[in-house]
Amino acid sequence: MFKAKKEWNGKTEGKRSERGRGLHAAAGLLVGLALIVFVVPRSAMADTFFSDLGSPVSYQGCCGWIVSGGGSVTGSASAYASLFTSLITGSVTQIDVGVTYNTSTPLPFDASVWTENASDGLGTELASWTNLTPTASLGTSSNSLVTISDISGLSLTAGTSYFVVLTPTSLSDDSLNIWNVNAQGVDGLVLFSSDDATWVSDSTSNPIGAFDILGTAASPAPEASSMALLGIVMLAFMGLVVSKKLPLAHRR
Repeated sequence: MFKAKKEWNGKTEGKRSERGRGLHAAAGLLVGLALIVFVVPRSAMADTFFSDLGSPVSYQGCCGWIVSGGGSVTGSASAYASLFTSLITGSVTQIDVGVTYNTSTPLPFDASVWTENASDGLGTELASWTNLTPTASLGTSSNSLVTISDISGLSLTAGTSYFVVLTPTSLSDDSLNIWNVNAQGVDGLVLFSSDDATWVSDSTSNPIGAFDILGTAASPAPEASSMALLGIVMLAFMGLVVSKKLPLAHRR
């Protein structure tokens, strides 16, 4: 009698152990699904607001828009702005521009991001950076970038158009930098200014400057189908919990 009771207890414990393992497996499935629903959509979303650099990076190293001061060999100041449309909504953390220099030594330039106004011109300045220096001379590189990093406080909205603007650090300096145009066939509106005050359309169908804008996309709300799937798994998990608590005599 004692031996039979021991065997029955062993079977009971075995069933309880199996149910425990099943419960743990269901819990693991629930956690995994939660990660898929809430984490994967965020990480899968591209953190690229805009890019015409290509992969790997490649722009037209031979030519581009001249960003210069009045003291350069051109004899006049020039600045350019390229229009782009943001692909996502979120916060910008980095901007890369394909700029080379055409002087004996590299000289700095400035950059900024502006909204577009109703007349396809510059609206409001959102952020700016000064004394950015290219590292490659014109014609020697098609992938050298000037990087603006650790950007904060700059947010863009998906579907909205903005300008990236490059200007000489001083309208009278000796700089002669080239904002190399992209090699990805991305054409668009390019504005020109000789005084950093009055901007006119220079081109609407030529390649825009080479650049990208990177950052962190805003977290999207989980899709309804994902939430429904999560709800099904939660119900199944709750069913296992209830089943585990029922006495063995009530289960077949």
